[in-house]
Amino acid sequence: GGSLRQSTTPIFAGLQHGYGRGMRVEIVNQPATTGTDASATSAAWTTLVRRKEMRTGGRSYFIRGHLLSQFLGGSGQVWDNLTPLTQMANQEHETRIENPLKQRVERNADHAFIYVVTPAYGRNIPLEVINQLHQPSSPVDAANRPLIEAILRGEQYVPTSLVCTIREVDAMTGEELPSDISGTHTVQNPIQQQTLTDYII
Repeated sequence: GGSLRQSTTPIFAGLQHGYGRGMRVEIVNQPATTGTDASATSAAWTTLVRRKEMRTGGRSYFIRGHLLSQFLGGSGQVWDNLTPLTQMANQEHETRIENPLKQRVERNADHAFIYVVTPAYGRNIPLEVINQLHQPSSPVDAANRPLIEAILRGEQYVPTSLVCTIREVDAMTGEELPSDISGTHTVQNPIQQQTLTDYII
């Protein structure tokens, strides 16, 4: 008999405006690397994370979302594997894609999973909201305007979605297998930017 393929170390596509551009990995049986919590930081992130959720008032609006989950061997120490996601988008990525993939990897030792995650970037700067910020009628204290403007400008680099592709293959032959998790799954990452009242710091 031939030998089973081995899990690969994740390959990264580099950075776009300081955040991960993409990740590709092949996982057989268990990840080749040990994952870690999100800990990477930067000036842009330090600004962005100051925005708070309106519903809870306490949690930050954005979190550092792993392209490759720490439970699938993804590092949280490098921006190559991280991108800003809303709490909701991160939760959806975990529930819809990462957890089912992790369970499948653990159950099927003779299958390989080719997993690619690509954030879609390209938001516009919400110039109308920035304009409102500096009007006499602005609801934002003058002292907080520079930070709110920095957050609004920083949000142009937040991805609009994560595009996740999974292919389940035979670990020996590499032949594609019929699979209900194979395919392309898109996790939307919308952000509230309509009015200044959306912005809490």
